[in-house]
Parts: sequence; C-alpha cells; structure tokens
Amino acid sequence: MFRVIGLAVVIFIALLFALSMGEDVGRFVTRHMGHLLDGILTFLRLIGLQIQGFFAQLWGFMQGNRLKVLIALALTGPITYWLVRQRAQATGSHKGPNKKTAIALAVFLGWLGAHRFYLSQIGWGTVFLVCCYVFPPLALFLGWIDALRYALMDKEEFTHLYIHPQPAHNPPTRPNQ
Repeated sequence: MFRVIGLAVVIFIALLFALSMGEDVGRFVTRHMGHLLDGILTFLRLIGLQIQGFFAQLWGFMQGNRLKVLIALALTGPITYWLVRQRAQATGSHKGPNKKTAIALAVFLGWLGAHRFYLSQIGWGTVFLVCCYVFPPLALFLGWIDALRYALMDKEEFTHLYIHPQPAHNPPTRPNQ
C-alpha cells in the first residue's frame, strides 16, 4: 500500500516538474539550500520556517498554476493504476517487478526514486525524495546509475535481488488416525 502511495506521489511530483520546466525552480532550491550551511542549531531553529516557507511556496505555485496541477492530478491516477495493474499481471508469471519497467522508471523518474518505490524499497525511495529536495543533480545522477546497474544485470541476478517469491500456501494436513 505504501509503495502505491509513494509511486503516486512520485508520479505527481514528476508531472508537476515536467509541466513547469523552464520556470524559476533554481531560485527556489538555492533559497532553501543556503540555510543548510548555517550549522545544526540554526538548522533546527529554521526547520519550522523551512517547512512553513516550503508549504507557502507550494501553495503559491498551486494557486498560480492551477491548470498544471489539475493536469498532473488527472494523469496521476491512470498512470499509477496502469503501473500497479502491470505489476499485478506480471505477478502471475514472474512473481515480482519487471526489469524493463524498473530501468525505464530509473531513467525518467529515478531522480524522484520512482524505481525504488516500484521495487518495494520504500526507505530508499524516501532517501531519493530527500536527496532531490536537498541536491537535485545528485538524485538525477544516482537514478541514472541505478538504471545502468539494472540494465547491466543479468536476469538471474535481478530476479535474485528484487523478486521475492511468495511462500506457497499449503493447507495443513491431518494425520491419519
């Protein structure tokens, strides 16, 4: 369930960024990055202001770009449904995520950790989201590295690392009396 929610959040954020390319995202990132260098005490005092400023800017962005937000919301549901349905269909034959889908997600949405959420690695997906907020080029680079790793892995290694077989449910047998 958390994987689906995380995947939906990543897709929504990616669509908003994609629809907003060319806008002043750099100034937003650098404005919030400067506070990280002030030290731990200052950071702890400013974290409340950071969160407040982030949500204020997010709200301002959403108010100023209502059509983009509406398009991203309208596309998030079908894309998430398609990915979950594709995974469910693959579950019958492979019992896990598809390697090609993981590579595609790592290439295009790796900077948001979509591939990690897809592989049921919620913790690593969250780390990618935080990394994307703190230093986006690093998150992009790490996503591409993951895509290259997945592409160079043979099928057996990918299956061993990322496909966890479900234990077969065997009904309890009754001893003969």
